[in-house]
Amino acid sequence: MAILGIGIWAIVALFPKGQNIIRRSGLRQLAVQLSHEAISDYLTNPDKMPFALVPYDPNQVPNAPILLEPADLLRVRAAYNFVWGEPLDLVPVDTNGDGAPDEWRAILHFAPVMDLNGDGQVDGKYVRVYREVRYLPFPYKDRNGDGRIDASDVADMEYLQNSPTDVYLSLRPGWTRVLRVSYELATPFGPVTQVHRELYLVDGGTNRFSLHRRASRILSIVEEVPLTPNADNVLEEDKYYEYELHPFGVLRFVSSVPRPSFVRSANDPRLGRLLVDYLIDDAQNGGGHWLLETGTTFAPDSALRQRLNLPANRNVGVFQTVFGNLVPTAVQAILLDVGPNWGAPLTIFTLPQEGVLAFELANQPLPPSARVRVAYQTGDDWFVQVIKPPDNFQLAPPDTQVLQQFPYERLRWFDPTALRQGVLRVSPLLAGLSLQLRWLGANGVTYETIASVDGSGQVRLPPNLARLNAIQGASLLVRLSGRTLWQQAPPQRKGDYVELTTIVPPAQTVQP
Repeated sequence: MAILGIGIWAIVALFPKGQNIIRRSGLRQLAVQLSHEAISDYLTNPDKMPFALVPYDPNQVPNAPILLEPADLLRVRAAYNFVWGEPLDLVPVDTNGDGAPDEWRAILHFAPVMDLNGDGQVDGKYVRVYREVRYLPFPYKDRNGDGRIDASDVADMEYLQNSPTDVYLSLRPGWTRVLRVSYELATPFGPVTQVHRELYLVDGGTNRFSLHRRASRILSIVEEVPLTPNADNVLEEDKYYEYELHPFGVLRFVSSVPRPSFVRSANDPRLGRLLVDYLIDDAQNGGGHWLLETGTTFAPDSALRQRLNLPANRNVGVFQTVFGNLVPTAVQAILLDVGPNWGAPLTIFTLPQEGVLAFELANQPLPPSARVRVAYQTGDDWFVQVIKPPDNFQLAPPDTQVLQQFPYERLRWFDPTALRQGVLRVSPLLAGLSLQLRWLGANGVTYETIASVDGSGQVRLPPNLARLNAIQGASLLVRLSGRTLWQQAPPQRKGDYVELTTIVPPAQTVQP
């Protein structure tokens, strides 16, 4: 009986452990399912996918395989809150009712914007709105009639490559320029033959700068020309280079083509994309993590009015969402209807109940069929965060000026000295992601392959690589998580589990 009792006790002791394993497996499957749903949503609607989320303070996160260690995710998600190069889509708005648009607005994808000084006010200085303007090659004309062709003949928005390293621009006094330059190397550096979009800061007191390395030819020069935030919150008709930022993340412009003051024509072919950089408010700064949804309001029926405690004569707009097991700790809403109030913040008439929200617009009834975007904070429960690596990598510059002004640029850099050892060394912040390499093999065939970044930021290059043609971001990481994974064991709810899922396109051979 004693032997039998000991055996039965040992068997019974296995049941709680087995059930715990089964429960953890269920949580893993749930996390994978939800992340796959998020991935499918991004692939089906590419416009929802962020251009890039990168650290604004790379020193905040230790050099470790942080994306693979759940214990470090709290610091990771606090660092990955910089939106880099988000394209802006402008919507015309008729504010004076004359039937013609007199204002153009855009909503930031990842509002709210961080309040940097903590004074409770967020204005245009907290975002960097800029227009890409392309330089044209100098046509070698004697414009000033002095009988010689030199840098003094270079017109505005033109460049002259005077030597393998020297580049001349037209002088714009007092204007520090941010330039992205693409050029071919005159002498291949190891297997590297081209450098894409290197960043340069050119002081306004000079009209020349030196390339980081000798170039056989320049492929393109694009300047990121910043627009001017209007501190007076008054859009003036003749200042098409100004903008305003209204809470919670609405940008207002007086022109359908916001552009630098020195570009007079909206049809100038040198004008490129309108982009914005900004910091997302994070948990340390009081913003928390936000989920964004878009939907249509409707008129509440009598039963819904009773559940939401709405007066019978109150014609408010109602929006239905799905909170699931989430308990939103804060909710913000913005009107998406085209009209004078487009992008205006809405007042939440009642607290969310049963996945239903009721809204008003400045104490005015919100009609049915109005389009609304809702951002709600989830506290300790689920949040979704997407990390996309840079699209264009570049050789690390020999100077530190770029790092001081744009510390997040280091995500683009790779170490050229490691290439001779058959290693591609990038920022350890990209650990756990995958990169797409395009390279020429010793047999003369061009290949594309997917390579993973290890915990130290290294990627092993193929052994028969003869020339490295391009390095691009290849993977998209969707992370579903809660804060309490490292605070209790075993997990007690869905939000306590972390799952990492990565989209990696298949590698394929490319014919020469």
